Amino acid sequence: MDFKTLLVYAIIVAVVAVAVAYVLSTQISSVYSISVTLLANVPATPYPYESAYLTVYINNTGSSTATGMPLLVYLDGTPVRSYKVTLPPRSGGAVSLNYTFPSNGLYEFQAIADPGHLLKISNRSAAQGSVSIDVNAPQAPSVYSSVPNNDITYTQSFSLLQNGSAFASTVALGYNISVLRDIFGPARTIMLRTLYDLSDTINLVDGATAYYPGNQIAYTAWVQGTTTPALVGAIVNSFSVPESPTNANGTKAGFARVSNTTSICFYYSNGWTKIVSYYNASTSSTTCAGIISTTHSGTANALVIGRGNQTAMLSDIAPKFVYLNSTYLGSALTYGNGTYGAASIFANQYGTFISYLKKNAEPVNISANYTCNGIIYPANNIYVCSSGVSTIHNSSEADVLINETEVTQNYTASLYSFVNRSTILLANNAGIDLLLSLNLSNRSAGWVSTLVNVCGIFNVSLPCRVVSFSHTNYTAVIGLTNNMTTAVKITKAACFAPGLKKSQNVSVSIAPGQTADLMMSCINVPIPLQTVSTTYDIALNYTQLGVAKNATGRITVANS
Repeated sequence: MDFKTLLVYAIIVAVVAVAVAYVLSTQISSVYSISVTLLANVPATPYPYESAYLTVYINNTGSSTATGMPLLVYLDGTPVRSYKVTLPPRSGGAVSLNYTFPSNGLYEFQAIADPGHLLKISNRSAAQGSVSIDVNAPQAPSVYSSVPNNDITYTQSFSLLQNGSAFASTVALGYNISVLRDIFGPARTIMLRTLYDLSDTINLVDGATAYYPGNQIAYTAWVQGTTTPALVGAIVNSFSVPESPTNANGTKAGFARVSNTTSICFYYSNGWTKIVSYYNASTSSTTCAGIISTTHSGTANALVIGRGNQTAMLSDIAPKFVYLNSTYLGSALTYGNGTYGAASIFANQYGTFISYLKKNAEPVNISANYTCNGIIYPANNIYVCSSGVSTIHNSSEADVLINETEVTQNYTASLYSFVNRSTILLANNAGIDLLLSLNLSNRSAGWVSTLVNVCGIFNVSLPCRVVSFSHTNYTAVIGLTNNMTTAVKITKAACFAPGLKKSQNVSVSIAPGQTADLMMSCINVPIPLQTVSTTYDIALNYTQLGVAKNATGRITVANS
C-alpha cells in the first residue's frame, strides 16, 4: 500500500470517527428523564406451563429525544429480550412479551432502559421496573382421586411423556394391544384424537382406568403442559358432540355425553388439565359429571403400586425388560382378576418398543402347547413365539410390528417392536435375546405353529413336503418321495430366491416307493418377517439308471 492510498484510508477513518463522535456527543451532552414500569398478567395461582403476559411501559418525560435507546428485559439476571427504543420528548410507548413457566419456583423479571449507562439519565432507579412471580408446584399426581375407589375389579394406571402420548395413540389406531387399550378409556375415539393432536402441548400424562361390577368403567387422564380444557373441548366438539357447562367441586368444567352410555368431562385444577370419562351399561343417570363433583379417596393408588411390586420377581425383572441406551416414553401398571403386570414404552435408534411382563392368574401348565401364529424359536427348553405384520404407517416411519412372547409357569412376557423393514432381522433376534436374558424360568411352555409350509416339484413322480425350516440358518429339510419304478439319486440341490441360485452337492438315494429327507441351504434376501411367507425355487439334479436328469419346484415357508 503506497502513501497516497494510506492517506485516503486515514481521511475516511477520520470522517467516520468525527460522525460517531458527533452522535455520541449529542446523546451524551443531553440529560434524559426516563421512567420504566413492568406489569405482569398472571393467573391468581400460577402453575408450571402457564404463562405470564408481561407489558413494559416506557416514558420520556424530559425535553430531549432518546434515539435508539436500548431496553432489555431480564429473567433472574439473564437477558431474555432486547429492544431499541426512540422516544421524542414527553412521549411514551409499550412493548409486550409472554413467558411460559417450565417449572415451579420464584421468577424475577426486570426491565431496564439503557442498561449500559451510555446516556445521562437523571434518575436511574426510575428507568427500571421489576416484578416477581412465585409459581406453585402442581398437585402431586393422584389420579385415583378422580374416580371411585370402592369395588374396583380390575384397573390400570399409566404414565406417558409427550412422545409416548403420540406413539401410543398411533399404535392403538391400528392394533389391539391390551396394555394400550386402557390408556384411552370409554371415550376411546375422542381420547385417541386428544392425545395425538395435542401431543405437542403435552409434557406428561398420568391416568388410570378402573372397572367395577355391573359393567361400569371410570377413566381419568391428568395432562400437564400447555394443553387447556378449551383445546380438549375443541376436539370434543369436532366429533359433533355438544358440550355443556358443569362443575368439579366448584371448578368450571366442560361436559359432553358421547352416547347413551358414555360421557366425558374436562377441567383445570392445581396445575393439571383433568379429563374424566365414564361408561355405564345401564344407561342410568350417573355420568362423569357426578364423578367429578364428588371427592374420592385415592386409596386405590397404593393398592395398584403395592400389587405391582408385591413379588421381588416382578419388581426386579420389569425394569430390565428394556433395551440399554433407550429413551423412556411411558409405563403402565395393571392389577385385577388375579393377575398384575408392568409395561414399559421406550425407544432407541432402531425403533419404538413396548414390553409387558404379566403375572399369570393361575400357574400355567408348561407341558401344554400354545398356538403360535408365527415362527417358534427354541433355546434350551425355552420357547419364544415370534410373529410379524406390516403396519399402517408410511415407509419412512416404523412399518413392521414384531410380537415376541414367552410363557412360563408364573409369568408371560411379551415384547412389541415397531421397526423399519431394514432392521427386521436385527429387531427379531434382539427381542429374543432380551426375553431370554430375563431368566424367567429354566423351562417355558411350548408352541404349535398354525402356519403350514408347502413344497411342490414339477414332476408328479417326485412329490415333496416340508419337514422343517430353520429361520436361524435358513436350512430347509424336505421329504422327497420316489413314485418311479427304479431308484433315483439326488446329486445336486439348490434352494433360492430368483436370481440367487447356487447349487450344493448332495448324495441322497431313494428307492422306488420310498421317501428320504433332503437338507439344503436356502438363499434369499435376509428379511424373513417382511411378509407372511417366503417362496424359494428348488432345482434338483438326479440320476436314474445312470441317466442324468433334473427337476424344478418350489417351497413356501411361513414367516409370521
